[in-house]
Amino acid sequence: MIRREKVKVLLYPVAMFALVYGLWISIQPSILRNYDVYRLISNILEPYQIGGIFVALAVGMLVSYWLRSRRLLFTFTMILMIIWSVFTVSFVISPPPNTVWLLSATWMYFSFELVRRV
Repeated sequence: MIRREKVKVLLYPVAMFALVYGLWISIQPSILRNYDVYRLISNILEPYQIGGIFVALAVGMLVSYWLRSRRLLFTFTMILMIIWSVFTVSFVISPPPNTVWLLSATWMYFSFELVRRV
C-alpha cells in the first residue's frame, strides 16, 4: 500500500520536473551539443530518445501512483534516481566547470526521498 500523503508531496514535483526536462531536451536538442556530457551520451542516443526516457518515466510514475501500484512506482522512481545519479557524476567530472551538477544532484536527492517513501 502506498502512503499517499507522504508520497504525493514529492511525486508531483519530481515527475513534473522530469517531464518538463525531457520535453525541453527533445524540443531544444542544441542543449545536448553544449556540454561534453551530452556529447558522450548523444553518441549513443539521440536527443529525442533521452528526452523520451525522462517523459516516459514521469508518465509511468504518475500512472503507477494513480493505479496504486507500489512496485511500478518504486521501479520508475528508482530508474529516474539512477539516471539523475549518472547525470550528477557526469556533470561533476566533465568540462567546462559549471553548477549544472547541483541541479541534477538536487533531483537525485528528491528521487531518493521518493524511493524511501514508497
